[in-house]
Amino acid sequence: AVQAASHRVARFIIRRTAPCFVMAGLLVVWARPAALLVLLSCFSELHGHALGDSSDADNEAHCKERGFAYEALRCQTCERLRDALPTGDQKGAADAEQVVADCLACCQQVGDETFASAVLYVCPSQVEVNQDIEHFVKQVASTFDKLVVRKVDGARPMLQLLREGEDAQDAANYVNIRGWKSDEIRDFLALKLGGTR
Repeated sequence: AVQAASHRVARFIIRRTAPCFVMAGLLVVWARPAALLVLLSCFSELHGHALGDSSDADNEAHCKERGFAYEALRCQTCERLRDALPTGDQKGAADAEQVVADCLACCQQVGDETFASAVLYVCPSQVEVNQDIEHFVKQVASTFDKLVVRKVDGARPMLQLLREGEDAQDAANYVNIRGWKSDEIRDFLALKLGGTR
């Protein structure tokens, strides 16, 4: 029974990550950094994301088929991907253009609005097992005067952005940061809170 369960888990992982390795394999021909970006994006998806409404679910499924993590993918990552791939008359430029187009169709655009403060919700166990969450909470969060870290059992890594006059009870701007790197959380907060202290 244990062996059968192990086989089921292995098949699940292969099904979920196969598109990632196919795309990353193609990108290795062009540029190693691009392949790494794709793999990082894929494996953040493997850890799972909450599905929203049916439209979000459709978009997520569409992006997953192309090897992109819908909720975790920032558009600036696609721009970095574009810089790493061939362009113009270079070999593979047409395929690279399609990859970038798919990436941009799946990414989340960060708006220009800034906020008065923010709350970072994390599960205490994630601080212990997730290197990026641990690094951010223990070494980076204190550089933001307008950020409060709240440890809540069972909470997904989430940022709540508060406008002037709002408090945690009535603010409705949430950003799921599951799968984000420590420096991505830092850069996002610096943008949304107008910098560190």
